Amino acid sequence: TFDNFHIYEVPIPEEFIREKGLRTITVTLAYDPPVRHTRFDYLGVKMSFRLIRGKTASEIADAFRQRTKDEDPVDRLSSTKYDCSSMMEPKATVRESGTLQKATFKMLRQPADDYGDTYYLVVRCERKWARTEHDPQRYAVIVVMEHSSEINLYSAIQSRIETRLRVQSRTRS
Repeated sequence: TFDNFHIYEVPIPEEFIREKGLRTITVTLAYDPPVRHTRFDYLGVKMSFRLIRGKTASEIADAFRQRTKDEDPVDRLSSTKYDCSSMMEPKATVRESGTLQKATFKMLRQPADDYGDTYYLVVRCERKWARTEHDPQRYAVIVVMEHSSEINLYSAIQSRIETRLRVQSRTRS
């Protein structure tokens, strides 16, 4: 939906955090906005992403939601302590001008414990001139995690997701 955002959980396995070596998280976003071929502002929609750590999903949602004029401003999580995107390459100012965006966050040191075992990917969609018939904006996003050590990250993440799904299905029954 225009002028809105989605929050995705990025489970961070224990092995990814504790094992020494280079760790990378690469995010790729692709979308197909309506375009004008003769205008400077040819994109009808602008999308972007941010990778946030050390906050809960509700804190992130509160930081990104639109505020009324009467509401107090909140921390927009722009501090590099929480916003991995500020340390991603290429920077947002370079990548956000396109409809295919890719950036990599690199960690050499072990992350702080207060960052938790879940990072969050926030995908934002901002309407420029697009009309309502273009809503919602279609997009695809991919997150790739890599570690320089031989760690089976796929199995660790899969196991964590399956455990969570089992717990959720039991609580719904």
